[in-house]
Order: sequence, then structure tokens, then C-alpha cells
Amino acid sequence: MINARLIPGYISLGEKFVAAMEPFVYKKFLDYSSIEDLKDMKTRLDQLEKKRDVKLGKGGIREIEFFVQALALVNGGEIKYIRENNTLKALGKLEAAHLITPQIRRTLSDSYLFLRKVEHNIQLADERQTHKLPSSPDDLEKLALRVGVPDRDELERLYKERTAAVSSVYKGLFYEPSQKTEEVGKEFWKAAGFLMEGNLNEEEAIENLNALGFKNPGMAADLLSKLLDAKRGGLTQGGRAATRKVIPAFLASVLKSPDPDLAIVNLERFVSGIGWRTSLYSVLAENPDIIELLVKLFSTSGYLSNFLIRHPEYMDVITLRDVRAEYPSKGEMLAQLHESLAEEDDYGAQLDVLRRFRHVETLKICLRDLNGEVGPFYVGKYLSMVAEAILEAGLEIAWEVVRDKEKHPEKNHKMVVMGMGKLGGKELSYNSDLDVIFIYDGKEEEHMFYSKLGQKVISVLSVPTGEGYAYKIDMGLRPSGRSGALVTSLNAFRKYQQESAQIWERQALVKAAPSAGNEKVGNKIMKLVTEFVYERPIHEGFEKEIKRLRKRMEKEIAAESREKLNIKTGRGGIVDIEF
Repeated sequence: MINARLIPGYISLGEKFVAAMEPFVYKKFLDYSSIEDLKDMKTRLDQLEKKRDVKLGKGGIREIEFFVQALALVNGGEIKYIRENNTLKALGKLEAAHLITPQIRRTLSDSYLFLRKVEHNIQLADERQTHKLPSSPDDLEKLALRVGVPDRDELERLYKERTAAVSSVYKGLFYEPSQKTEEVGKEFWKAAGFLMEGNLNEEEAIENLNALGFKNPGMAADLLSKLLDAKRGGLTQGGRAATRKVIPAFLASVLKSPDPDLAIVNLERFVSGIGWRTSLYSVLAENPDIIELLVKLFSTSGYLSNFLIRHPEYMDVITLRDVRAEYPSKGEMLAQLHESLAEEDDYGAQLDVLRRFRHVETLKICLRDLNGEVGPFYVGKYLSMVAEAILEAGLEIAWEVVRDKEKHPEKNHKMVVMGMGKLGGKELSYNSDLDVIFIYDGKEEEHMFYSKLGQKVISVLSVPTGEGYAYKIDMGLRPSGRSGALVTSLNAFRKYQQESAQIWERQALVKAAPSAGNEKVGNKIMKLVTEFVYERPIHEGFEKEIKRLRKRMEKEIAAESREKLNIKTGRGGIVDIEF
């Protein structure tokens, strides 16, 4: 049904039929039983493989088409943009949606064009529907010339090169069964074999679990009992077989994790959330690296663990998407957000789009971080780019709502969301709030309108929905702090900085940068910021005031003791470096 399109006939009936079929073809969320069906189809396709067959042979046209269609079926419910019945266009859309890398798109596109050209010229010669390369050297030589290569040897070389490249990509579509999962599981039983002893009493179990690194061995014993329960509700016989491989492998990773107690709590919640999804256990059994990655996540990130536990449908980010296929710029992120938002007419659904985008992109970069593929600087920059794209999209949503409600005459707004602190410095961490200031370039009588716009932006990003919230917004760095107006006009901002701003406010502007909104107004603001921060003389009490402020933060916020250290605001911490 992916390639179905209307041709002459009863068009309105055809349109109704295609619309009715869409939910059947493209499911809203990942369906792991569908993945199992696709894997079965792939296995049958592999068995049909014909040697020297341009279409059905190894690395042939059919493998390219199957690869494209499988990704479309799995992801097309959520990303409508990738729905496409033309193979080459579909590859371009899969790349644009960051489901495949540019290299994979080029490999498959170039190979597809080459193989189609060979196929067409084979059929032109024989005037029949055949896909096999000629066996006769003379016929192969003629085919080479028709295809546009010097001789049959070069044609053979190109054919082998292209089909080998396709086969390599095609093999990576699904994970293959892994013996490693069982081997990893055996590591757990070596360490925790005492759990299999029938006469083990509770006191001995707690003592042994304490020796394995659990700070709360009583809780760990209860959770282990639940996790190792072979009669877990709702599972088929195949599901139970998969869990017998998967759960011990999970637990082996838990024992090696930074925080076994946190890891086992989140693991039990995750397994309970999966419930009867037998096919997901099969996917996990086939890739022990995913199991290890999940445990790293469960033992280090409460925020992302909670997200994945509440929304197991996003396991496709780990199991099927290339987490390295990230957006290279804020512009590309925003383009994807615009496409996703355009598919939703409902305001609430649009808010969910923003939240899902934030969660998925954060999960992707976190997985790379846990794998040691990226460093803190890259993580901070990428998370800041995600936040700026969502701020931009959120401001656009808020503008449409408030402009229509207030019947504002202007086509475009003149407001800027200024990023401060970590956002302005492009140094966000995983669970950072967004420190922002709203500044508009307009008349004082527009203040009420822009106040409502600012309030709506905060609501768009921070109100909880079924997908949680996108970001919490902190306005504490605005002129006059928490007692000041929510939004500030450009003139009022200028006057405040000239007449009322304190030393700490001047210092805070060092990190100020436009994160979203009107670009021209943003340039005006940055010109003022540069003047206030760098071009005015420093008064005599500057050093003393900065030291006083830092000591106050250290005392009131860090509140350190022998037992408690604060790596951010404590003595010698991150804030000292920033100051």
C-alpha cells in the first residue's frame, strides 16, 4: 500500500480509500509486532535471493526498496513527511528526517540508479521482463557499452561494488540474533548464583546483595524477585523465553553500573511498563549493546529514565533510529518542527510536538554521551540548539494565538527572547531551566499585548501535557528581577541599564544572546548589550561587589558542609570558573 496512488477513475472514491488506509499502513507509534513481521518478510526475501539478478539478487533493487519501505512503515505514523511512493524521493526524505545518514542516502541512491539502468538495458536487449545479467561474454560486453562503461570487466566490477554496498546497508536494517546476550546473562548468575539456592534465607540474601554493591539490599531483593518471576503476567511462551535471556543480561549490567540501586528501581519500572510486549523483548535479546546502554541511562538520568518508562513507544529512538543522525543546525531543526506542527491543527497537539521533539533529541544526545562518543562541550551546544529551535517554534505558536485573540494589526511581531545564563552561553545541561528575558521594540501602549505574548510563550513551553513539559522558564534575570515587568520595551531596557542596573546584572549580560524572535530587534539589543557590558568604565567598587556577591551565593545557595559538596555553586565549583 505504500506505493499506491490514484490514477484515472472515480477520484473522490479513491481519495477516501487512500485516507482510510493511512492508519492501517502508517501506525502512530512503533508497533514491535509489525517489526517482527517485517523481519519475517526480510528473511523470506533473503531466501528468494537469485544470483546475478539485478532485482532479486544480493544487494539488488528489491533490497533497496525493502529498506526504504520498512523505515517508512516504522516511522511514517509519527513523521508524515517521509510518506513517499518514489524510492529516490523517499531516500531524500528519510535523510531530511535524520532517519538515515547522508552517506547511506548517497550509497542507496547511486546504487539504485545504476541497477535500474542495468535492468532497463537488459530488458531493452531481450524485449522481455528479465533481470538477470547475461551469461554470455559477448552479451555482457554489449550490455556494458549500452550502460555506458568501457567493457564487461568494468561492468562486473561496478555491479559487485554497488551490490556489496547495498547489502551492507540492508543487513543493518534489523539486528541479528546474538549469543552475547546469553553470555552476559551468565555473568549475572556467576555473581548472584546464591539466588538459585532453595534454602537461602532473607538475611543471607541481603548480606550477599550488599556485597554486590546495593546500598539498599532489602529493596534490591524484592525487585530481583519481581524481575526474575518467570510467570510475569501477559507474556506468551516466546516472550518468557526472551525474558529469560534479557533480564539476566540487564541485571549483569546493573551490577556494573554507577548506581545499582537507582538502576534496578528504574529497570523494574521499565519492565513493568513494557508489560506483554513480547516482540520488544525479542529486539532487546538481539542486541546486548542496547541493554547496556539502557542500564547506563537508568543509573544516571532520572529525567530521561522517567520519560522512557512513561513512553516505551520511544524505544524506537534506541532500537531503530541512528542516534548519530543529528541536526546540523537550528534551521534544520526548525524546519522539521514546522513540518510536524503543520500536520496538527489542534493547539494541544502542537504543544505535544514540541515536547516530543525535546525528549527525543535529548535522549539521542544522552545516549551518545553515555557511549563516550561526544564530550560536554558538544552536548551543551546541541542541547542549547534544541532549546532555541523549540523557543522559536513556541514563540510562533504563541504569536498566532495572541495575535488572533487580541486582533493585533501587525503581520510580524517585534519581540526577542534573550537567552541568559547557560542558554545564552550555549552550555545547557540535560535538565536545565531556560533563563530568558523578553524584550520588544514597540510603543509603550503595546506593553499589555507583549505581556500577554510573553505569558503565552511561557505557557506553551512549561504547561504539563500528556507528554510532560518542554522547559521550565526562569525570568529572574529580567530588569528589576522577579519584581519587574514580565516583558520590557527596548527603550525601557536601555534606560534601565543606563540608570538602574547593578553590577551583577551587568555581569549577567556577558552571556546574553538572542535565542528566538525578531532578528533585527535582536541585533539592536546586542548592540546595546555590547555597549553596557564592555564600553562603559568599571566603577571603583566593582571587585569588592563581585566578591561579596560570590560569597553570598556560596553561603546561601551552596550551603556546603563536610558531608555535602556543591559542584556548581560551592567553593572552587563551576560558578567560580564562570565568575
